[in-house]
Amino acid sequence: MSFTYNGITSENMGLKVTNKQPPQRAEISKSIITIPGRTEPIFQINPEMSSVDLPYTCEINNLENLRNIFSWLSGKGILIDSDEPEKYYNCITCKLIGTKRISDELREISVTFECSPLAYAVSNDLITISIPTEIYVGGTYFAQPIYKIYGIGDATLKVNQTETPLYISELSDYITIDCGKMIAYKDLNVLTSATSGPFPFLQAKTDNYIDWDGDITKIEIIKNERYL
Repeated sequence: MSFTYNGITSENMGLKVTNKQPPQRAEISKSIITIPGRTEPIFQINPEMSSVDLPYTCEINNLENLRNIFSWLSGKGILIDSDEPEKYYNCITCKLIGTKRISDELREISVTFECSPLAYAVSNDLITISIPTEIYVGGTYFAQPIYKIYGIGDATLKVNQTETPLYISELSDYITIDCGKMIAYKDLNVLTSATSGPFPFLQAKTDNYIDWDGDITKIEIIKNERYL
């Protein structure tokens, strides 16, 4: 058992993982609406999810490295567990590092990572299309891709033949559509008025048909497959 944080493995830092909690699903937000005269309330499921805690119990016998471990596990980062090396978590913070004295030479370390609720695919290669195309999206939860769209003039981007496409006005050379951050930009400039309509997400575990109208020459896509 091991974990990798920001490209460094627990083994390389002298940590032996002795216990850990398997991945858990984040708590899903809900609303309870009470209506006068109605016996039972209405339960509404919301899209928001809470963060998840991933705790590890470790041992270390190189006590001189303890402060280096504290520094390594500071701040935000990318966490990969050895049970699922093909997935990673966006770690908000390593919120707890507790130590316990086992002997003069041995310490027990409790590490708890607070992570965003969804896991992401480590393999996230760029896909380039120049004609309307179907692309397969894995994962178990809808993806929020990044599109880099090349072309000139007004254009429309459609996914799965939606009736509410994304409209792009006055496309000049290229524009980047980041569906996770819900922004459109070119270089470092946010283009707040360059698009209208919903951001085009991708459905998981199926083919997604990507089509467009207008003078688009090619689209580069980073899928950002996600797992619940």
